[in-house]
Amino acid sequence: MGEEAEIKGEKLAKRVVGLLVLIAGLAGFYSGFEVARYILGLREGSSDFFVFNMEVMSAAAFTLLLSYIVYKNYIRFK
Repeated sequence: MGEEAEIKGEKLAKRVVGLLVLIAGLAGFYSGFEVARYILGLREGSSDFFVFNMEVMSAAAFTLLLSYIVYKNYIRFK
């Protein structure tokens, strides 16, 4: 019974990490698109909009990097 619980835990962990990577990737892509539009002058707005999207891109990149490190360590120590 303990082995079944461990397998379920691994599947849940993979799903959570996958969902986190998907959300962070989409947020980073969208923010990058908006920043490019702002830089090219296709979007009017204050610099606060630019700063906000840069922060979202940074957070998304950090989350993707962190999830990659966690996944690699999980595979190595498994």
